[in-house]
Order: sequence, then C-alpha cells, then structure tokens
Amino acid sequence: MTEEEWETESILIANRIRTWSHNVVEKKHKAFNNLPACPFARKAWLQHKVMIHVTESLDAVLEIKAVNPPTQDITYIFAWTGWKEMSQDDFADWIYAQNENHFGVWLAAFHPEGYEASPMSAEGNVDEIFAEVDDICIILMQEYDHLVASSEQLEKSGYYDNYSEEEKSVLRERQEKLHAWKRQQTHINQTSPFEEEEGYEITH
Repeated sequence: MTEEEWETESILIANRIRTWSHNVVEKKHKAFNNLPACPFARKAWLQHKVMIHVTESLDAVLEIKAVNPPTQDITYIFAWTGWKEMSQDDFADWIYAQNENHFGVWLAAFHPEGYEASPMSAEGNVDEIFAEVDDICIILMQEYDHLVASSEQLEKSGYYDNYSEEEKSVLRERQEKLHAWKRQQTHINQTSPFEEEEGYEITH
C-alpha cells in the first residue's frame, strides 16, 4: 500500500468510527438502563476531546502512552489494522499487561474475534454495539483517574444496574487498583530520594 493509499484508508476508517459513535455509542441502550452506551461520548466529540489514531502497529500505542498520554477528559481511539497478526488471547494478555503497568493510563479494547476488554452487560450486547466496526480492533486510551471518576459518576445514575455482580466486581477492582497506586505515588513523592548517612551531609 502506498502512502497515499494508506492515508485514504485511514481517513475512511476514522470516518467509520465517528459514524459508529454517532449511530450507536451515543444512543440510548437498554443494557445500560436506557442510557447511551457512553453517556460522555457526544459531549467529548463536540468539545473536540476525542483523537483517532489509525495504526498498523501496537508500537504506536505504546509510544503515545509513554510520550504523549491523554490527560483529564481527553480520549484516544486507536484503530489497529494489524490485529490479524495477534490472537485474541495474546491480545487480551497484552491489554492486561498494559493495565498492570498503567502509569496512570488505562486501556480498554474490542478485538474483532470476540475479545472485549471492559465489562458489558447482557449476553450478545457486545456484538450488537460493535456490529458496525466488527472488522476493526478498537483500543481506547484514557487517563486512569478520569476514567474511574467517570465510572463513579455513572454508578450514581443507574448506568450499571444491569451489570452482573462479576462485572461490578471488575469495576470495583479497577477503582481499588487506582486508589492503591495513587497512595503509592503519594508515598514516593513524600520520600526524599536521598538520606543523610554518616560522613554525608545534604546542604541547601
């Protein structure tokens, strides 16, 4: 594929994702207590807080996570076109590893072969929501702190009422993991990297 062909293909994919969000993600759905699949999506698009990246390689995801991660309420959507190179199980392991070493950034994803990396209520619901983009591997990247704050806000609205107890436990675990990480970061920031020892004095 030439550079021009790749650019054209990338624009088509990005437009499909935007259309899918408008037609499906931003619409009310019974699985989410008659709220949109993502209640924040429409506002995020209108405020230009969504960025779409079309890439052939997961290395691009890692590079952006390390160098220019999303902050506050910014969301990155990656359309990974090279997904056939990795099985859904290996991809699930990759997502899990990234979230274990999150550095304040959380990934959720949908693999065309069926792997979906965040809780979804109602069996068959995932296929219905992703039907328009079921040939694209979609990876969402968000600031972890903002994601959990949004989840806590949604919980009060009844968004998760149709979730199973197992799915709710995943959400609670995600919240607990963030709070533990933030406590650890606070401890690290409050601890001086140098300690005075005999024969060594720190001067100011």
